[in-house]
Amino acid sequence: MGEFSGKAAIITGAARGIGLTCAKRLMEQGCNVTLADINPEVLESAKTLGAEIKSAKCMGVITNVAIAAEVDALVEKTVQEFGQLDIMFNNAGVNQAMCEVADIEDSVFDKVININLRGVFNGSRAAVRQMIKQGTGGHIVNTGSYYAKRGYGYFAVYCASKAAILNFTRSFAYEAIKHNIFVNAICPGNMYTEMHIQSLYEEAEIENVSFEETREKYRKAIPVQRHGTGDDIANALLFLCSKSSGYTIGEALNVSGGLEMC
Repeated sequence: MGEFSGKAAIITGAARGIGLTCAKRLMEQGCNVTLADINPEVLESAKTLGAEIKSAKCMGVITNVAIAAEVDALVEKTVQEFGQLDIMFNNAGVNQAMCEVADIEDSVFDKVININLRGVFNGSRAAVRQMIKQGTGGHIVNTGSYYAKRGYGYFAVYCASKAAILNFTRSFAYEAIKHNIFVNAICPGNMYTEMHIQSLYEEAEIENVSFEETREKYRKAIPVQRHGTGDDIANALLFLCSKSSGYTIGEALNVSGGLEMC
């Protein structure tokens, strides 16, 4: 099966969308996967995936990544089930509704920062502790965003949370590599996911145009002329968790179809 055969991974935000696609791709390579999500749907997603792919095992765990104790328990359950932890993909995240800073409620700020940034911190800390204990290295990948690399009006809190993830990733990578643990980030562009579709609907309503017009505006702005897919992110994840990325740490890999090149 290759270098992923027999390894174990955790993917947060895996009930659907990008996380679920990445779980499927890893399992197809022989990697056992724990799918984690705050959405109880993750249990059914894992059941369906396990029935579809027989080359590896999987399980679903309902987890709130903003709560450290739940993430610690997630890692513990994974090790109990699969015997080890080799890959941690901190993928769970939330967007914010388009809003000027003057109108943002404290509760919105807290939710975005707690899930996006604290969730990555909780996952990274729990994973690196286990990987150091194992003594066999590992890979930790965090989901950033092309929004992390420049400012976008009406999304200040989301942009800030994702920018913080990138600098956390760079700083953490310096520490982890001495344990042969490779830490990197993926920065998706405009992916055709539920999160992005919701943003398109909000913008269309604000600008009093159709959803289709807004969607096409964003698609045409992408040099490769299409929205991204879960498989595009999975390709990047498999690279960053493979031997082929053995000279790569602290990177914020753009997967944006050319929308972001910095």
